[in-house]
Amino acid sequence: NNDGVIGYLFDTTSATPAISYDTSPTPGSCSGEDQDDSWFDLRVQRILPTNSPNTVVAKHTFSQFFAIGSYNNGTHYFNAIAAYGIPAWAAKMIDTSIDGTANGTIGKVRRLDGASGSTFPVWPDDNANDQVVALVYFLDKTP
Repeated sequence: NNDGVIGYLFDTTSATPAISYDTSPTPGSCSGEDQDDSWFDLRVQRILPTNSPNTVVAKHTFSQFFAIGSYNNGTHYFNAIAAYGIPAWAAKMIDTSIDGTANGTIGKVRRLDGASGSTFPVWPDDNANDQVVALVYFLDKTP
């Protein structure tokens, strides 16, 4: 719709939400309102394999998945990439590498599971580094 916002709103209630096994979009399904739509767009353009399900093409190293979408803080939308189901130690390393500090609450990298409005939770304590979390990387603007 040319508004500059990716229509799929991230799930902030879970560190590991479900993703579909779809392999082919239906007509009009690339509207951006579903987490599968970005993968469908790339599949239609033949950038992704046409016979691999979204659970395969969106998978990251920790066996969960990436999502392309946006976050709404109640006032504005922010385009981002989410990585669901990653251990806290990995999220902290990514946060430190990109933002210079590992807190999960400010910068381009933040903790997504449990986020609400402009409030993002801190990463788990070091004694819970294996806890699974969701990370969001804001592409351009940040809340």
